[in-house]
Amino acid sequence: MTWGGVRIPSNDSSGRHVAFDQIPAGLVSQIVITYANRADMDAEALGGSIELTPRSAFDLDQPFLEGHVGSGWEPLRHQYGIIDAAVVGGLTFGLGPGGNPFAPAPSPAVVPTPDGKSVDTKNAGSGEGLVTPYRPFGVLGEFSFYEDHRGIDDFEPAYSDSNPPAGSDKVLSAIDFRRYTYNRTLHGYGGTFDYRPDPNNSFYISFVNAGYSEQVHRQIFNLSGLDDANAGGSLLGPNPSPDGSFTATNVVMSEDLRFNLEHFENWIVQGGGRNVLGPFIIDYKGSFAQAWDDNPHDFNPSFSTDASETVTYNNSGLSNRPSFQYSNPTNSALNVNRFDPTQYLFSGLTIDNNHTLDTEIAGSINLTIPFDVYGNPSNLKFGTNLRYRSKTFSDHPATYSTYTDPATGTNDFTLAQAMAGHLNTLYDGYWLIGYSPDPGRFNAFTNSHPGFVRNVTADEVTALQAFYDDTENVFAGYGQYDITLFNRLNLLAGLRAEVTNAVYGANANTPGSDPTLPGSYHFVNRPVNYTDFFPTAQIRYEIIPNILQTRLAYSTAIGRPAFNQVTAATVVDQSNLSITTGNPNLKPTTANNFDFTLEYNPTKDSVFVVDLFDKEFDNYIFTRTVRTVINNQIFDENTFLNSGTAYARGIQLAFEEHMRFLPGPLGGTGIRGQLHLCRFGGKNSADRSYQAAVYFAECV
Repeated sequence: MTWGGVRIPSNDSSGRHVAFDQIPAGLVSQIVITYANRADMDAEALGGSIELTPRSAFDLDQPFLEGHVGSGWEPLRHQYGIIDAAVVGGLTFGLGPGGNPFAPAPSPAVVPTPDGKSVDTKNAGSGEGLVTPYRPFGVLGEFSFYEDHRGIDDFEPAYSDSNPPAGSDKVLSAIDFRRYTYNRTLHGYGGTFDYRPDPNNSFYISFVNAGYSEQVHRQIFNLSGLDDANAGGSLLGPNPSPDGSFTATNVVMSEDLRFNLEHFENWIVQGGGRNVLGPFIIDYKGSFAQAWDDNPHDFNPSFSTDASETVTYNNSGLSNRPSFQYSNPTNSALNVNRFDPTQYLFSGLTIDNNHTLDTEIAGSINLTIPFDVYGNPSNLKFGTNLRYRSKTFSDHPATYSTYTDPATGTNDFTLAQAMAGHLNTLYDGYWLIGYSPDPGRFNAFTNSHPGFVRNVTADEVTALQAFYDDTENVFAGYGQYDITLFNRLNLLAGLRAEVTNAVYGANANTPGSDPTLPGSYHFVNRPVNYTDFFPTAQIRYEIIPNILQTRLAYSTAIGRPAFNQVTAATVVDQSNLSITTGNPNLKPTTANNFDFTLEYNPTKDSVFVVDLFDKEFDNYIFTRTVRTVINNQIFDENTFLNSGTAYARGIQLAFEEHMRFLPGPLGGTGIRGQLHLCRFGGKNSADRSYQAAVYFAECV
């Protein structure tokens, strides 16, 4: 995804993706989705590209100020409201006569915008050059704020890999009951300054800052040993019942908490211009983009019972709701006994501190030479693009697995001394999940009670395994030619070359040494260099001018591995219960894309599109995930592999209609929708057979 042609960096340590809510909507004039890359576009776009085009004060012919204030209601965490507000404004002005931005707009002149696409402006005189009065300067600014509290109720099972009882495939090893509250606060601000002194020259500087803070409160009630894995445990079943149930003994119950406040930030600063120099058109830009994720205090305490509970469970249950029954409840209606906080002893604490920084400095220059070939307009275009990117990730956990009271020599720290004061439930009270640890009460206890033992060596090893420091520089050049014949047929062809020079650095374990000792690790830089060529060819024909057109396109693209995918680092994310190991031998994914599009515009307010596509991938990267139980907790173990060849084929139907004939404020109300039918597959028959169909419609 790009912002004004600048690739937006990612503040996610695990990938290159960018969330749409990281850019303030008030600064965006349009969203351009490109399915078939051209040679003058960045080749890192396997399925296409998304461009967010910044707004300019020249988009309107008079000063403007617009905004909104709104609120809402979150039913799952209804004690909190939504706050939503934004304001954006802009004007054009001049320093000489006629530069008053509030005076009537002069007659239009043709002044190109920096991206070379829009040429309509209303601030200049008419004719070949500017005449006074005129307003060559434009200023636009925006600020937005949003806050909500979203709740999620969730349960996540892990099934047993051991041999289940005869006739059953539903034996659990563990299950999490999870209660989330996410408090997200987003902000965004930015601005653009334009200078367009005449129709042949334009310059701009723009910046945008966007980010959010997210507070997570997640309580997990966990049952482990449901497959008789705990010492002395047993498993009976399926028991006589309509669906069959199981009874497991020596089950461990845990109450876990994640409390975290994380901060994400994005900065983009760019400047450039466009100049017509005789028969040549030159455009250029330079940019600095940076994103970071700061997670200074991810707090995760855990309390557990001993392995003594007997649990009878049924994965189907009434109305497809899994049911769980516990031994010896004090109150058989609520099964409250299992939530006695004095029976839950301290079993672990992880305080995570990690930081991600992604920085890119880039520049580009393009030369366009328009000329006629026997009266048919054509363009010859050359250009180059340089991108210097670096990304680092560091993790500094502090883990405590035991507590011993110096006075008694025992672990007597219970949930009763650190809990919040209310019993929580899931799904409108259907499942009770007990008392959550409270960060304030927990910290009050730890500050006044010595006896917590930190796993210093293991923490240091985790920090060494997770660290990476990568650079990835891409140097590109291209040539492209297009010609329009008979005012209907456009032919375009081009070739792009990209040279990738990367160094992926991480700590590696010395062969033959003990991987549990910090001294066995040393930092290794792994250089990777490769060159790729990306041809493209497109044919567009207007069957009925301005009403019906068709396009046939062949394009190529690349998808470089995410930084966490290609590193040698291993990240243990205790807060999200995941383990991710990179694969330094990954190859980038390349694609040959074929698209056939038919577009029908019966009126200026309506469009219908049919698109047939076939995307053929080499070295497609996929994630292999195995769910496992470690220390009575369910972890996802992830690694990455190349699948050889793969494909995505399908059809897309889209329509949009703006009903300007409606009266009053309803005039212009629109509706749009999309239907996607896709088939994805790989080289082997086991990889290739699922279809997806998605329909989306909305009023606009």
